[in-house]
Amino acid sequence: MTVFRILRVDLSREHFTEEVIKEDLLKKFLGGRGGLAAYLALKEIPRGGIDPLDPSNKLFIFSGPLSGIATISSSRINVTTRSPLNGVYTHSNAGGNFSYWLRRSGYDGLIIEGKADEPVYLVIKDGEPKLKPAKHIWGGKWTGGASTKIILEENGFPPDETKAGVAVIGPAGENLVKISGIRFSDYERFAGRGGGVGAVMGSKLLKGILVWGGTRDLSKELVDRAKFMKVNTDIVKRIATHDTTKVLHKYGTNVLMNIIQSIGALPHYNFGGTGKLKDVTPVSEEYIKDHYPTEVHGCYNCPIGCTQMPIIKSGPFKFSVTEKYVKQEYENTWSLGPNIGITDPEADLKYQKLANELGLDTISLGNTLAMAVELAKNGKLNLDVDWGGDPGAIEYLIYKIAYRDGVGDDLAEGDYRLAVKYGMPQLFSGSRGQGLPAYDPRALKGFAIAYYTANRVVTT
Repeated sequence: MTVFRILRVDLSREHFTEEVIKEDLLKKFLGGRGGLAAYLALKEIPRGGIDPLDPSNKLFIFSGPLSGIATISSSRINVTTRSPLNGVYTHSNAGGNFSYWLRRSGYDGLIIEGKADEPVYLVIKDGEPKLKPAKHIWGGKWTGGASTKIILEENGFPPDETKAGVAVIGPAGENLVKISGIRFSDYERFAGRGGGVGAVMGSKLLKGILVWGGTRDLSKELVDRAKFMKVNTDIVKRIATHDTTKVLHKYGTNVLMNIIQSIGALPHYNFGGTGKLKDVTPVSEEYIKDHYPTEVHGCYNCPIGCTQMPIIKSGPFKFSVTEKYVKQEYENTWSLGPNIGITDPEADLKYQKLANELGLDTISLGNTLAMAVELAKNGKLNLDVDWGGDPGAIEYLIYKIAYRDGVGDDLAEGDYRLAVKYGMPQLFSGSRGQGLPAYDPRALKGFAIAYYTANRVVTT
């Protein structure tokens, strides 16, 4: 009989409970995101006007049924909760290896509830959970990458994110920034979209989670292993040899930059710009790969390997020795580039690196910065920023947002609340209080339907 094992973690009582979801319920709510997690979240999170940052809110961190078994791009982890950004049900998704190691650890999902008395992180090794103090990696300098390294080393692992699954929040999550997310291994995988899942984790004083397992054999849980592996192998062969796979492996998702620009669907200037930016070639992946050293990575068990990780080695935006490279995607590059009038690839990549380390959703961050520029140009905010203006001023604002410092405290509420507070809600382009992603619905009508009918703003 197929089962789904959940570890319920009550941070308030420092108590763990193992629960099993039986096959009959799994058949009704298949999958970790829209199925079982949605069902349990809607059942367990209190209805009415509770504050999403209240201890009564919960985090559902679930794998899918194919994670760790199928080699068909199935290594995804899903986070479901009530969103601090807009107060409604939301889910956020990330790749990497966390989902695989969670299942190998003995569990298919985690339910995090309550609130710790002081910062902690959760460790699960071969089904044995424990909470450890995290005050030493809470606050100030402790970015996502640095925290991940410390958690690995404290639990007997080398500082190599492929050796275990780790999820952490950065300063933005600790400071309850409503556009913060959760960083997952291996290397800057991010549950960002969905509206402040990092802030929910921060509100519970949970800095991170490490999962690892060596004894659970997921393949033994298959009903017909031989048939499953045959189908899986056939599908992988088709994916691996497809022309789209070859392009994605070479250029990643940012191959879309020039394509979306060419059809007039690339938003810019807070969705207010008409026509096209003159040239977005410098922030296209074709240009970036020609001009900057780039490593190519892939999520666990994925035959595509599309993740492009460029490095800036010199100049005002160079990465530090510890930063190494940045996980770059199309929507990240758009949101912190053309969306705010920036076509300097080094500035754009640096902003992405800061967002990943500080724990900010890149799309919401870009939308919020674009809104700040709009409000400044309308005389509502006293900021020296403009479309494509001083890159240093944008970098300064990113830090301000993550630490809720000065004007950053307003920006930390997200673009919709920022527009409302300063009396210009008409400048907001979004749905349910969350700004739109990197496809202009005026040019792509199908996206308009998805944006405004989905249970939260979604992207492809």
